[in-house]
Amino acid sequence: MLTALLPLLIASIAPVGCEDSTQLEDRGYAYPSVTPDAAPQDSCAWETAHLQNAREEPSKKEFSRASFSVSRTPSSPMKSVLRHHARANGWNTQFELRGDSLTRRQLAWNHNGWRLLAGDMNDPAMPLGPRWLPRRSLPLGWKASPEAASFLPTSSIPQGLGAGVETENWKSYVASAWEPVQGGGATPWEKPWELRQFTAGVMTAIPAMLDEDRPWFTSLQFSETRITRDGEDSVTDQLIAVGIASPQQRLSLNGAWSSTRQNPDGGFAAAAKWIQPLGREARMELMLRQRDKNWTSVWDPTYSPDDIKDSSAWGTGEGSLAFHIPFHANNGKGNVNTESWSAWNPSAATRKFGMRGTAEWTRNDARFEARGSHRQSTGVSGSTSARDFISLETALGRVPEWQAGIYRDWSNGSFLRQGFSLAAEARWSGFRVRPGMQFESSEDQDLSALASLWLRWKFQRGWTWEANGSIPCFPNFAEGETRWRMTLNYSR
Repeated sequence: MLTALLPLLIASIAPVGCEDSTQLEDRGYAYPSVTPDAAPQDSCAWETAHLQNAREEPSKKEFSRASFSVSRTPSSPMKSVLRHHARANGWNTQFELRGDSLTRRQLAWNHNGWRLLAGDMNDPAMPLGPRWLPRRSLPLGWKASPEAASFLPTSSIPQGLGAGVETENWKSYVASAWEPVQGGGATPWEKPWELRQFTAGVMTAIPAMLDEDRPWFTSLQFSETRITRDGEDSVTDQLIAVGIASPQQRLSLNGAWSSTRQNPDGGFAAAAKWIQPLGREARMELMLRQRDKNWTSVWDPTYSPDDIKDSSAWGTGEGSLAFHIPFHANNGKGNVNTESWSAWNPSAATRKFGMRGTAEWTRNDARFEARGSHRQSTGVSGSTSARDFISLETALGRVPEWQAGIYRDWSNGSFLRQGFSLAAEARWSGFRVRPGMQFESSEDQDLSALASLWLRWKFQRGWTWEANGSIPCFPNFAEGETRWRMTLNYSR
């Protein structure tokens, strides 16, 4: 059987979209820096990369990557994850095996502009909805149908089929996905509903603006969502989206109309993104997105049927302004990245605002990095809450490389946690080791310490072994709170 599956395992898949929370959890023990991550950003902070309408240019390079990891956390027993991702001879495959469940599976075939897709419907070339609109993993009020452990469990990624064709100046696709779901108050033994989605899209160069290799592109997409059981529809959602993008996506304009069972007359949403180069490498990105008060798409995370509708003609909206500025100073080089964002909801009388930024400078064997974030929200009652985080990191030397960092996290002027970290990394012919200590005090003035260790051994022919872990060592040596992970990677 393994011999029969071998040709499939050396195929690959086009790049998939955002990772799910379980994948991010598995990467949580890598300790890439000596300070913990900043306070999580608000859900209204968006990925500006979603405002893309230009052609996807899939990589033609063939590759094969695989990893097998075993990990343990205090809240869960030992678990194993096997992942594979490869591309060869026009075939693309990706799978993820967690324990004895195949949680991710996708197969695609590309040839002369044609593309066929089966399995996970998260291919950016065949989106189920407009990429410039934020999208829930499932419609509002619904969850994946619970089931006993099985080899093919349900997940937040719908399963389906897709087909598309692409030429130099246009492309089109159709996709269909389905998934068993249940309402929020449903009992586990209740018969599940069936979530069905159909999407069709086309994008073409505008003949009047066809300038050799720098054409403007316009796009049109239609999608329909139905949640049905025994011929009865509980949810219907139709959406039509249009867009236009300039060469190199420096300007993108998008609009959408959505009609639901709750609002047959429909509502509108619009967005614009502008990328302005500032010199040779620096750039500015401005993004605005606005909905009218009748926008009721069940996929939109900003929509809530409980919002009180007033006389305002505006619905929820967001805006962001980001800068990327590389620089050279004192024989070193660095970059500054900043983003300011705001979100508003007139119907619920709420507002949110945030800023985040990083600054990094490197010179020979010295590195310095500063990070900070600020979030502020205003509730219905007019009360305001704020959350701030700041961290500083530095690294000096080559073998060993000494690393140190400090951080502080506070809310409404009162600190929640603060601490500092120390680490040293040594390297010998493909082998790297980094022991470290982190000391932290909480708002209750409790002091704690965490010891960590990271190991990496790179072998020949693309094999790499990596292990990392941590254990609380003060005020008590807590063996039961140990976290560790070991991973074997292969890449060619």
